[in-house]
Order: sequence, then C-alpha cells, then structure tokens
Amino acid sequence: VPEVGAIVALILPAPVILFDSRLESPGMTLFVATLAQLGLKFVFANVVEVKLVEADQLMKMHPVVILMAVTFFGFIWGPTGMLLA
Repeated sequence: VPEVGAIVALILPAPVILFDSRLESPGMTLFVATLAQLGLKFVFANVVEVKLVEADQLMKMHPVVILMAVTFFGFIWGPTGMLLA
C-alpha cells in the first residue's frame, strides 16, 4: 500500500507536463521529472529509512508524549498537524 502513493505522485504530474504549451520539449521535461522522483524514492528508501531503522533504539518516545504531540498539533493545524506530528 505505501507504494500506491509513490505511483500516484509519479503519474499525476504527467498530463500537466505533457499538455503545458509553454514547454519546448514536454517529453524531456516529463523524463527528467520522472527520473528525479525515482531517484528521490531510491535514496529515501535505501538510505534515509535504513538509517532511521538503525537508530530506532535511540529514538524511543513514551506513548503519552506521542499522544500529546498528536493532540497539540491536531488542535493547532487540524488533521494535517496530526499527520505531521
């Protein structure tokens, strides 16, 4: 299921890029945008997430602190804040 978001993020900009009349070569722009998104996905999946999992022992938080953070940021920013917390 987490890969669905990456696929949607890859597909959604395609029509916007292809039908933008201001671009000289929309195909090349689409290729570069797709390559950049795939590169970022590769780096985050294989470098950043691995480092976060390795450092899991150092990032232990008490569940009450997590609930307080979700409540506080939900109060301030609504559902977006709850997701970001």
